[in-house]
Amino acid sequence: MGLFDAEEVIVNGASSGGQAVLFWMNYFRKFLPKRVKLKGISDGGLFLDIINQNGNCHLFRKHMFSIANYTNSMDLGVFEDCEFKNNNEEFYRWKISEDVIKYVKSEMFIINSQNDFEFLRTAYGLNCLDNGVSTCNQNLTQKIDDFREHFLDVALNLKKTKPKWGFWLRR
Repeated sequence: MGLFDAEEVIVNGASSGGQAVLFWMNYFRKFLPKRVKLKGISDGGLFLDIINQNGNCHLFRKHMFSIANYTNSMDLGVFEDCEFKNNNEEFYRWKISEDVIKYVKSEMFIINSQNDFEFLRTAYGLNCLDNGVSTCNQNLTQKIDDFREHFLDVALNLKKTKPKWGFWLRR
């Protein structure tokens, strides 16, 4: 299909596809010839590792071990540069974009909402968002604000370590 003849390759995905872009960028870099410029666009794929609505476990940790076992991502060495690769206690971090993104070597452009309502619905069960933030009570509005603050902390710290990356963090 001409991939190896390309001068530049842009990998793009949205939501879980945006998360997949983050996971696979280093693998693509090894797969493509060195002369190929590789860039990635992750749209809505910066998922955070936050405590779920019950307050007793992190959102992704419970399911990530089984998901990684059903994919070939471990066998392909997708996460071989990650510090948590061989640590069973930290295994879930292989699928948390908040952690994996730190290891992406190629230039990226990150597009993400500071208040990802679908993520907030999933993590916290904030059904009030279906009718707009104004219908959420003060406690739930505080959770939304706390999420946004945590998201911006992650993004700003990432920007410091990845100065060539671009960000559009819409509100």
